[in-house]
Amino acid sequence: QVFGQMRQLPPDRQRMVVMAVRNLRSMPPDQREKVINSERFKGMFSDQEREMMRGATRLPLAPAEGGEGEPQQ
Repeated sequence: QVFGQMRQLPPDRQRMVVMAVRNLRSMPPDQREKVINSERFKGMFSDQEREMMRGATRLPLAPAEGGEGEPQQ
């Protein structure tokens, strides 16, 4: 569901959200939540985008080869 919503974003926004999710995943959950709720993130991302990040950081990590981009062929 989260990635379905993400695919509806324009490509530049998708890249920004995916990069933020990658950075957020390296943080402990309490720090991650502080960053998502920070004024900086509120200025950079919409409420919907921040909710997507919140959902994406709760998902299990995907295999590294595919990442969050297009399927590899």
